[in-house]
Amino acid sequence: MPHIIIAGGGVAGLEALLALRAMAGERVRLTLVAPDPDFTYKPLATAEPFGLGHAHSVPLTRFAEQARAELVIDAIAGLDTDDEGFIRVDDIGRVAGCERTWAAGDGVASPLKFGGVATHQARRIAAAIARSTGADAPDPGEPVLHGRLLTGNGSRRLRGRGDGEPAPLWWPAGKIAGLYLPRWLAEHGLAPRGQVEEPPDGLEIRRPLRAMRAAEARYLADLQRPTATR
Repeated sequence: MPHIIIAGGGVAGLEALLALRAMAGERVRLTLVAPDPDFTYKPLATAEPFGLGHAHSVPLTRFAEQARAELVIDAIAGLDTDDEGFIRVDDIGRVAGCERTWAAGDGVASPLKFGGVATHQARRIAAAIARSTGADAPDPGEPVLHGRLLTGNGSRRLRGRGDGEPAPLWWPAGKIAGLYLPRWLAEHGLAPRGQVEEPPDGLEIRRPLRAMRAAEARYLADLQRPTATR
C-alpha cells in the first residue's frame, strides 16, 4: 500500500489530506506531518479588533481522525527553492528534480498566493496520486481564478445592523474556496457555508493562473514582498 506523507497543516495540506482519502479510499496510507498541532482559520482574525469575531484554532487531530491518517508534529525541510525561498514546481505541482514529490500552496513559486488557488493545486495533486493507485479520480485541470464581484444598487453590508440585509461583496462568499476543507469547516461551524450557485449580477472574473506571467507576475510578486525589501 502506498504511504503518502503530507507535509504541512495549512490550507493546501488539509485539502490534500481530505481529498486523498475521498478519492483514493483505503488504497493509501496517509500521514500528516506539521510543525504546529493546530490549524487556525485566519480570515476571522481581521474581525477581532472590531469585536466581530475571532480566529478559530482546530486541533489537527480532528482532521487526522476524519481522514484516518497518522499525525506527526514535526517539520520537514530539504526541498530545492528559488532565490526567494519558494519551491519550484511544474504545471501539475511536481517539485523540480523529483518524481514522487509534489507541492502546493503559498510555499510554491506562483504569481498569486490565494486560498482558492492553494486548494485547487492540492486537489490536482491528490487526483494524480489517487489515479496512480488505480482510483477513478479525474484531473480537475489547471487552476483558474474565477469569481464574481457583486455590485448592485445602494448600500450593501457585510453584517446586518437591523437596517439592511447582510450580503457578501464577492462570490464565492468564503475566504477559502475549495471542495473538501471549506466544506469541513462549514459543517463544523467554523466558516460560512459557501453559495453554490453564482449570483446573476456583478462582474465576472475568470483568468487561468498560467496566463499570469511576465510583467503581471512580477507586479504580484512585488506586492507580496515585505515593504522594507522593496
